[in-house]
Amino acid sequence: MDKPFKPNYYGTATVGTRGQVTIPVEALKKNDIKPGDKLLVISGPHNGGISCMHPAGLMEFMENVLEFKETIAKDIDDKNK
Repeated sequence: MDKPFKPNYYGTATVGTRGQVTIPVEALKKNDIKPGDKLLVISGPHNGGISCMHPAGLMEFMENVLEFKETIAKDIDDKNK
């Protein structure tokens, strides 16, 4: 494995009265997100939250997850024992 998948944490965001969310500036810069860009909004199967992702980064993210699929499955299996 070249590098382990490690998410970045950028802080919190508050949902406004009209449902708008302001993404922290550091996250915008690091991910090259500019005004007018469209983002994918993804939710997991258990409604525990959402993620926003630039479409250009989706394939790389999926490749990282697939690369570590066996490790992730083993970790989950070990925790369920």
